[in-house]
Amino acid sequence: MPISTLRNLVLAIIFVGLLGFPRGESNALQSAAVDLVSPNACPSNGCAAGQRLNFKVNFSVDKLDGSFTQPDLLVCLYSPQDWGTNEYELSTTGNVSGKEYNSDSKNCDSLSGYSLLDGALSKFTLPSDTFSDLLPFNLRIGKAAAGGGSIGSILVRIYVYSTANGWTKVSEAPRAIPIQSTSEQVFVANDAAACAGNAPCYLNSLDDKADGLGTGLKDAVDAATSPAVITILGNYTVKSNNILIDQPHTIKGNGASTISASGASCDQAVLRIAAAATIRDLSIDDGGCSDPNRDLIWISDTNTGTITIESNDLVDGEDAIHIIGSNKADVNLRFNHVTGNNAYAVYMDADNTGKLDASANNLYDNRSGGQVECNGSTSVIKGKVDHNFWGAGVSTISGTSHCSAIDALRLGAAILQNTDTPGVQAQAVTAQTTSQYVFDSGIGFQRGGTGSDFGLVIVNHGQGAAENIPFTSGQAFTPFVCGNFYDVFLADTAALDSGANLNLSFRYDLNTTCLNSIESAQYCDQTTNQAVYPLWWYDPVQSAWKTTGSPGGQPTVCDMDSNEVQVTIQNTGEPNFGDLARLPMVAGIPSQPTAIVFDSFTAVPGNAQAEILWSTSSEVNIGGFTVQRSTQATTGFSDIKEVSRKGSGTDGADYTYTDTGLTNNTRYYYRLRIVGLDGNFYYSKVID
Repeated sequence: MPISTLRNLVLAIIFVGLLGFPRGESNALQSAAVDLVSPNACPSNGCAAGQRLNFKVNFSVDKLDGSFTQPDLLVCLYSPQDWGTNEYELSTTGNVSGKEYNSDSKNCDSLSGYSLLDGALSKFTLPSDTFSDLLPFNLRIGKAAAGGGSIGSILVRIYVYSTANGWTKVSEAPRAIPIQSTSEQVFVANDAAACAGNAPCYLNSLDDKADGLGTGLKDAVDAATSPAVITILGNYTVKSNNILIDQPHTIKGNGASTISASGASCDQAVLRIAAAATIRDLSIDDGGCSDPNRDLIWISDTNTGTITIESNDLVDGEDAIHIIGSNKADVNLRFNHVTGNNAYAVYMDADNTGKLDASANNLYDNRSGGQVECNGSTSVIKGKVDHNFWGAGVSTISGTSHCSAIDALRLGAAILQNTDTPGVQAQAVTAQTTSQYVFDSGIGFQRGGTGSDFGLVIVNHGQGAAENIPFTSGQAFTPFVCGNFYDVFLADTAALDSGANLNLSFRYDLNTTCLNSIESAQYCDQTTNQAVYPLWWYDPVQSAWKTTGSPGGQPTVCDMDSNEVQVTIQNTGEPNFGDLARLPMVAGIPSQPTAIVFDSFTAVPGNAQAEILWSTSSEVNIGGFTVQRSTQATTGFSDIKEVSRKGSGTDGADYTYTDTGLTNNTRYYYRLRIVGLDGNFYYSKVID
């Protein structure tokens, strides 16, 4: 570069410097940046209106002349005017300097299109060397902020003071935030990725403040259009403080959604409900709390109304539900699985004035003793708790305290848990003149006769094990089932006409054995004796299972085209509408004696395998075999292979199974678990 050109460039730089800075002030670069701290990213559709956000502003300012005695640094915070931001906090302590700032924004400029939120004024003059600092701040996007992915910017401005110019802006830093409007359908997730395109979606922010401030769920409760449906996506974690639900929203899960807890404190509930809200389809636990555990739900609505807790798993807490003394709302508890809690399934404070209606729940294996404390009296009924399961052989009297309960109305077996969602397999339905089915068409219902439609509750106990069968304790006889056990009872509000009836249909095609047996001439393929039609009900008076078509029973028919056996429940006969207070029913056949004759049972060793062979000459009422293996002669057997039966009562069969993946030079023992058509089983001898 020519010397003359270089001289001109230097002079130009000096000239610009003199124009740009007052006398005594250094000529140097000023800088600032704003970073989003928590959540670390907005969902793909944008941060939801009402979302709380945590930021930090980093800034550096080169030295001034150091001769000033007043504070000489000002940080100003702005948000877009159309956000309607009214909750914000700018820290008054620098994270780098440790210096204190005053909250003071009077020297911040007004900007078109922006709302000035706050200012932080230094209490000190700048050091003589280069100064940098970091100030955290948080804000809640206004819940009325318009969105659809539109972008607004948080803005931070840095000002310094000089004697010559007063307060001068030396830098500013924007942070662009895309916005999604809130609505009456919103979502909550642990992080942006878990939102998976669902919008608007609320995320946890940094803080853990009273009423759950700092959680996405609290932001959603406060921001969503009331009443809203708030859907929890996946496994969601709250913090130490309970989340106050003070709007009549529905908080629900999506599939196997969970709410669990983290945080250092376990002295508050996970959720506190103070409005006529609904909690549905969620699994709720207290995270890692123990000794003490953490209550899962507090209810403290000071207004009258109804709070619904429906189809949830409430597990591993202290009290699953604690109804606080100030509460005035009624609580409807149904279709929940409440177990494994250290204290009560439900505890009602004595001065609570709301009422509990608990029906069709599993309420067992919580504290030792009563599961529900209503704190009522004979003159003041605070809790009605019929049609629940309290544990195997546990009466309603043992399962409750100071509640209104009729032991004859308890369920005789646990309600089957849902497989892919929380809660239990129970449904409230309306019997109409058209036929309807529930539980994979396992049971159908239809109103007949005179009168209007009426409500029913149907619960599914499942099948396959003793614990699925209602009231089996001490019974000499139970049917071999070809479907699930169901309980059917009238809804509390059901009003029946004297000429009404109820048609119930039960599928019996659980397996080929059931289908062939039921449709044989012994049962459905005959028309002279409906007492043998294979539909059973449990008579609590006689403590026995009976067929619905027995003498004095109800009209019962087989529909072999639909693989159903059907009964009409009427006002007279048995079972009748009076029995619908508790009516376990199942399609099945009488238990049959089981017998088998073995010709041989041997094991032939090989290289890392063994061939198991057996032969029979007769198989009476045999459903199949399970090959079991152990490395001990008398204990430790485990199932390794199920084998369907091939023989019959008059003919035997030959069987072989090769057990692979064994360790050479190891002794293995084998036996057969022989399963009868009645569901009972016994074992063969042990071979090696």
